[in-house]
Amino acid sequence: MAGTDNSLFPQSELMDFNLPYLSSQLIAYIGNKRRLLKFLYGIFKKIELKQRIQRFIEPFAGSGSVSRLAKVMGYETVSNDWEFYSFVINLCHIGLENYERENLFSDKGGIDNVINYLNSLRRPAEDKRYIARYFAPEDTEGSDYRTERLFYTKENALKIDAVRNCIEDWYPGFNLGKKEFKEKVVLLASLLYQCATHTNTSGVFKAYHRGFGGFGNDALKRIMSPIRLEIPLLYESRRKNRVYRMDAGAFLMRVSGDLCYIDPPYNQHQYGSNYHLLNTIALWDRQEFPLTLGDDGRLSNKAGIRRDWKKTKSLYCYRDTAVNEFVKLIDSIDARFIVLSYSTEGIVPFETILDIMGNNGSVKVLSSDYTKYRGGKQSIRRENHNIELAVLTDREEKSQGDRQAVRRMLLEKEFLMLLKRSFYPSLIKNTFITEGDSIVLDKGNGECSRLKMPFLYMFNTDNSSLRGFNMASLNDLLIIEIVDKLKKCLCTDRSEEIDILIGIVSESSSKEERLYYEKRILRLLKKFTFKKYKNQFNIKLKRLKILAEEDPEKWKTIKNGIPDLERIAMLRFAS
Repeated sequence: MAGTDNSLFPQSELMDFNLPYLSSQLIAYIGNKRRLLKFLYGIFKKIELKQRIQRFIEPFAGSGSVSRLAKVMGYETVSNDWEFYSFVINLCHIGLENYERENLFSDKGGIDNVINYLNSLRRPAEDKRYIARYFAPEDTEGSDYRTERLFYTKENALKIDAVRNCIEDWYPGFNLGKKEFKEKVVLLASLLYQCATHTNTSGVFKAYHRGFGGFGNDALKRIMSPIRLEIPLLYESRRKNRVYRMDAGAFLMRVSGDLCYIDPPYNQHQYGSNYHLLNTIALWDRQEFPLTLGDDGRLSNKAGIRRDWKKTKSLYCYRDTAVNEFVKLIDSIDARFIVLSYSTEGIVPFETILDIMGNNGSVKVLSSDYTKYRGGKQSIRRENHNIELAVLTDREEKSQGDRQAVRRMLLEKEFLMLLKRSFYPSLIKNTFITEGDSIVLDKGNGECSRLKMPFLYMFNTDNSSLRGFNMASLNDLLIIEIVDKLKKCLCTDRSEEIDILIGIVSESSSKEERLYYEKRILRLLKKFTFKKYKNQFNIKLKRLKILAEEDPEKWKTIKNGIPDLERIAMLRFAS
């Protein structure tokens, strides 16, 4: 069925991944592949060794990061997404060529003059205020999250209203001439990027922080900075690139290509509701979302989500429909090569993915580490890493019928991901043979491997724990055994982890070590600065204060960090 290929791609060195077109003006997005562009570039270049790629098609374009990569690589790029804001953004960055800027806004003095004019607009009249009325407070400094929506500061909301009203005055509706339509798309794309950036959220619009920047002021500069439009980044490809707004299945029935990249939303995230406000700003249909209060004196409709978001509701987001939708999707693709992005958080089992893809040709699986999307949720029991896989299918090659290489690759990735976690030293001692600050792995042939593990708590994050360690020398059964043992030793409770770290700091004679572990204690304790963890927070804080008083030199970092933690906790507990 499948083989793995994790070889390095030397061709990737030829691409400048810091090119602003690839790295800037990309909205923060669930599943955004910006960090994986080098990985995907290597896969696409590998495909080119088999066949020249003329046309690239992407049915779930999202922020457009992968379609931008395809455009830079010289492919004719055909991009699609069902969400209107995504359609607008990609119409600009994918559908337009850089040379077209010269011909746009000629009646308004050119694009520079237009952007400067929009940035200088004054506050709109009361009857022209929409975002400021429904999605921002009456006063930024005196805002109340219980009775007002705090998606934007009052000042930025007024700027959005002023700019969006002006754009609509210049270009009413979307039934416009070709030139006028392009001009409107350019301005909307510029505005939407700013609206997605200077928002008082952790990335999605289902909720906002209870204070600007959150009570920890984690993103205060981004949120509070004034919105200023920028000239959109365009790229010169001289290819006939197109952008559609259709259901993915309907799009694939209409468009064919050489290479199809798919990243279906097979997780719990519905994009229509998560990014509803971007659709509202793009459409500017000014639906009303009254600030009606419930019996408890709080907003009854906190997020102001559009009532029509279900029009783009995805069946890939439900376990009982995702597999059937995926089968139909693959059957609809008219392309020799299919590259599928799959994360281990997907709700379709990976074995099922392999079956479906394998029925269409040969399959190779490649992998890349990926940081898990947090979505603004806070928990004292979290896993923060995920494995991102790419499945490459060549429809002109037969399936090999062997999954052993895939299983091996997944085993190794699971093992390496575990090395990024923290563990109970007592359980490590009871489960493994240990020598000092290393665990000893018996290969069963009279040979042993050692993994360095300071304080038997955590492996070195710089991979120095793996120096001299040969993964290939371990058979599958041994890796499975090691993985199972490590899982049983995982530190899953942050309260207990803080206790472990207190013991490590107390034991360590190294200032550098203490600094590292004390900072980790503060980061972990910050996770407790929420009402539901108030008692646990106070217990841990009291213990740390006693330690800092008894030995202020040893616990210097903790002593200096406690006031900031108390400030954050006071604000959050008071809410």
